[in-house]
Amino acid sequence: MAEPGDIASLLREAQGRIRYLVDGQWPGMEELVFHILGVLIKIQTVLEIEGSAREKQAPIRTLSKQLAKDTDELVTRVKRRPKYSTIEFKCLDDYEKCRKHRSKYDLFCILSYLVCILRRIIPLVPHD
Repeated sequence: MAEPGDIASLLREAQGRIRYLVDGQWPGMEELVFHILGVLIKIQTVLEIEGSAREKQAPIRTLSKQLAKDTDELVTRVKRRPKYSTIEFKCLDDYEKCRKHRSKYDLFCILSYLVCILRRIIPLVPHD
């Protein structure tokens, strides 16, 4: 399982990159982007509340499923845009491998996938 710091780091990066899109950088995608940001904020809220990992498991799993669905929708929409028709599928390959070794809705896998996709579709955001 991923360390909490790994998930927190991915969550921060995903929020930062998705906020870039929220700021009007991607016309026509506002509703989906706002929804993804909302799910990321809810995940962060659940992770930050007091309680055991077991108590957080059910809400995190529900939110992870929604994030996976939204990320798949983001990729579907991106593939339709001519500028991104050659989007790199290494992200998807890595995501599928991660899911195979962890679980279908593992938060670390989903956040890694989302961040990977966002790094490729937002060329103006500096990469570390």
